[in-house]
Amino acid sequence: MSDLIEIKPKIQMLRVSESFTSNVYLIGQDTYLVIDTGLNAHYLTDAMQKSNIPVENLEKIVLTHSHIDHIGGLNKLVECTSADISIHEYESRYVEEGDMSATAAEIFSIQLQRTPITSTLKEGDIIEWDEFHFKVLHTPGHTCGSICLYEENKHILFSGDTVFANGGFGRTDLPPGGNNEDLINSLKRLADLDIGLLAPGHMDVVNNGQLHIKKSYEVARIYL
Repeated sequence: MSDLIEIKPKIQMLRVSESFTSNVYLIGQDTYLVIDTGLNAHYLTDAMQKSNIPVENLEKIVLTHSHIDHIGGLNKLVECTSADISIHEYESRYVEEGDMSATAAEIFSIQLQRTPITSTLKEGDIIEWDEFHFKVLHTPGHTCGSICLYEENKHILFSGDTVFANGGFGRTDLPPGGNNEDLINSLKRLADLDIGLLAPGHMDVVNNGQLHIKKSYEVARIYL
């Protein structure tokens, strides 16, 4: 089962009953930007149908990194939409060559296909969508090309697997390019931002995001 729940005006989160899939965020009104696709596209397309949102109105997909629980639904979404696809420049080849997380793909019976990236992202890029202005923050550590999207005026951070609520953060022992020191530095940087809503790649969306990130940074300094 999957449903869309509104967490802020023009921001909806995909709630999925199955466990191994990332959070997916649908942003906009009439036309939509999606942050990550989750493991399977049908989670999102089924929820959009329930909410009377035409899937063809999905016009842009931003991937926070190239792990399969975040990109597994990409191929099917590309088949049913003409959405632009963006990911950090360090990880674009894993999507385009279809070779990321091969072991996980076998376990979950998902065949990753080669998917052309429309545009690559880098630190400081701005993604304008509806009333939102998302700044791309390159936050390596979980992977080499992990990104967060920061809406400075609205104090919102979409953090992928860089940081979670309640002191959590992404693991650093997976390809491509997981690194303890990089993650600690990324968390330190995020802890200095003015963040109200923290919308991570897994688990709960929370308010008082800056406090949660500061806790994650302190925990990472001790255990990584």
